[in-house]
Amino acid sequence: NCNCKLVQQSEDDTRVGMEYNTLKGGVFDGQLQFTMHQQPNGDVVVKANIFIPKRGRKLSKKLATQLITSTSDSIVRSIRTETNQKIARQMQGARYKSKAKSRASERRAFRFEKEKELEDMAEDRRRRRQRQNPNSGSYRPSNRRQQSP
Repeated sequence: NCNCKLVQQSEDDTRVGMEYNTLKGGVFDGQLQFTMHQQPNGDVVVKANIFIPKRGRKLSKKLATQLITSTSDSIVRSIRTETNQKIARQMQGARYKSKAKSRASERRAFRFEKEKELEDMAEDRRRRRQRQNPNSGSYRPSNRRQQSP
């Protein structure tokens, strides 16, 4: 039976501390304290301390060593897994963003080309109509037709 709590966390998430306190009926009386921090080169350092009161039930040295090493290894594995997942999510987000950006620019280019084609076709149609009817540009309706009823 253990009680775990997050003791401290730095502003930049490079230093974190955790405490495990035993409750009644546990294997031993005391407290396990882990402090994790990341060095500038990217390595993760885990420091472990075990505190046992004077009249408390003690652990054998072998069991205490096993407990601390296995818990430290587990913490390091968890930190690595979380870091890898975070990096993978960032990479996936960047790939999605670049694909969406390229797709959008392709769509804009395609729409621009289509619009240009339509404008060219309309202009060509106008030219052909004027060639077939030479008087088409000079026709103006009389003033009477332009008045409202």
